[in-house]
Amino acid sequence: MGEPIDWFLFDPAGKETRVAKWKRTLGIRPDGRVFIPAIFASEMEVFLCASYDGQRVVITKDHHLYVDLDWAAATWTKAPEAELFEAMRGMAADVGQAGSSVG
Repeated sequence: MGEPIDWFLFDPAGKETRVAKWKRTLGIRPDGRVFIPAIFASEMEVFLCASYDGQRVVITKDHHLYVDLDWAAATWTKAPEAELFEAMRGMAADVGQAGSSVG
């Protein structure tokens, strides 16, 4: 069993969303490492790349894949993903204000 991870759900302020909760959830370890949902490619592709690179992955009890944000940002460097990763970094930094713990 690994280190504990605190999970935070992000909702757009005052807006309804149809985006699944798991896609709006970030995990943060006590050491500050941030785990993000594998929504920037197929989960299988992300899993295989992470495994090949020796990266730790988190698979939730709902069978969703989360990977280290720093690794993802270094691996998927195209513009749309880069913007997504920066937004996730901002959400992780604001976790005390914008997020609510989900587990």
